Amino acid sequence: MSTTLRDFGSDECGCCPLCGAAGLVAAPCTEAVCARNGMHLIPEAHYQNHVERARTSAFPETLVGRRIDDYLLVDLLGGGAVGRVFLALQLPIMMQVALKLLRRLSSTDDEAVEQRNQFTAEARALAKLKHPNIVRLIQYGVFDGLPFIVTDFVEGARTLREELHVRANSGRGLALDEVASILDQLLDGLRYAHSHWIVHR
Repeated sequence: MSTTLRDFGSDECGCCPLCGAAGLVAAPCTEAVCARNGMHLIPEAHYQNHVERARTSAFPETLVGRRIDDYLLVDLLGGGAVGRVFLALQLPIMMQVALKLLRRLSSTDDEAVEQRNQFTAEARALAKLKHPNIVRLIQYGVFDGLPFIVTDFVEGARTLREELHVRANSGRGLALDEVASILDQLLDGLRYAHSHWIVHR
């Protein structure tokens, strides 16, 4: 049986993040070890990022290339003590989203339950908010016993800290009208969240 573009939603070339095999983005990798691990092909640009990160990291990311529900994880965007955030493609429409997955916890049962409850509370809070300065919740679910949240992905977005760092390194600060615009958007989003009894920490 031949594979068609419609099967995976893409005509873009990709690579398996585990073995490097080439084919269509989102297609399952047919190499035995990759098939056992549920690996799928990711876009070539993200494959290059993944390879570079794996070369320099003591703990390479093993979820890139795997699917969570209808979402193919294609890149690691960041992470912290509680969770990791991935760039994902919603299949078959190939829409870019951000997927936040709670880390597997090795702490006590009580701590694990508390962290799951906090993660779920974050999803509930986000579900109440519909505002142009706050990312939209697309889905909440559970994968392999761990909750996840899917939100809008904002292309090229930077945190305020990152933006200030970029500006400082380039030798140009923020103009007064830029500061006013950033603060206006930030405060508008916070005002809206506060009106729904949600406090950003």
